[in-house]
Amino acid sequence: MSVTVVVAGFREPLLLRGVLETLEDDPRLSVVSAGSVGATLEVLVRRARPAVLILDDSSEHFLLRLVKRSGSPVGVIVLVGEMTPLCRGVLRGAGVELFGRGRSPQQLVAAVLRAARVPDASIATPRSPRPQSAVALNEALGLSDELTQRETEVLEHLLGDWSYAAIAHELVVSVATVKTHAASIRRKFGVSSREELRRAVATLRQQALSAA
Repeated sequence: MSVTVVVAGFREPLLLRGVLETLEDDPRLSVVSAGSVGATLEVLVRRARPAVLILDDSSEHFLLRLVKRSGSPVGVIVLVGEMTPLCRGVLRGAGVELFGRGRSPQQLVAAVLRAARVPDASIATPRSPRPQSAVALNEALGLSDELTQRETEVLEHLLGDWSYAAIAHELVVSVATVKTHAASIRRKFGVSSREELRRAVATLRQQALSAA
């Protein structure tokens, strides 16, 4: 199950980039960046039918207009820095979640899934994959540029649809370290995305089985 999330109305490029990186890292989310708010965004929301719309609090007037529309199926999350008490009250009364900018990436993903009303069973942390040695995996896949033991561990978690944050927590390393390993893994497989990586591993494993 993929949850469509539209992100729009951010005046701060660094904040927008951080939000997009956090959401795009989670395989359960399909993220669309819509730029500024206004009529174009309203059209996009109708066409994409997102489960969740994330806005910066700079879009206060658009937010108030949005929540006044009756029957909107969109869950709305606002990253709050400064907002008038009146606007806060109106948004909270409409069921909009106000999300503080200082909270963690994991909390943002949890808020998105909560706003999308995703059942608990589908947002549970995946089971940890069984440990596999780098030697065995390299032999099985026939890689010319061999994976290290740590890259092997990261790869198995990536194939299991773990987010970078969840992998970092499981392996007791930083998210930056996980991203570095993931980039090295993609380079060794000659791919640029997680989906391409999944297909490449499946192809190599099939080839190994056929040759056996």
